[in-house]
Amino acid sequence: MPNSFKYQWLEAIMSTQAKPMTKNVAWVLFKHASIENQCWPNLTTIDKSLGGQGHGKNIHRQIRQLSELGFIQKTSVKVLKGTSTRYSLCMPKPQSEVSPHQIDSDSPSE
Repeated sequence: MPNSFKYQWLEAIMSTQAKPMTKNVAWVLFKHASIENQCWPNLTTIDKSLGGQGHGKNIHRQIRQLSELGFIQKTSVKVLKGTSTRYSLCMPKPQSEVSPHQIDSDSPSE
């Protein structure tokens, strides 16, 4: 049975106004994600999956964009020879239209 969360995640990203390169990086993370919705591709692996054009700095920007949008969570994990980055796929929290702290200036005072 396919992991429906992963497909919903990818569909949510593809429906955003994110740059094409951000969507391409998301696709690579999608392809590498486990059933637990986590993956560990390093920058070289991501770059090779995108055609091996040496996109290093650009990949960093796109990963930061996915994180800022709330689609991934990055965690540094200690491994035998240093650290690795684990990417957890997640859905952004919906933004409420009105903050609980926002005062409605049009409402009558009591």
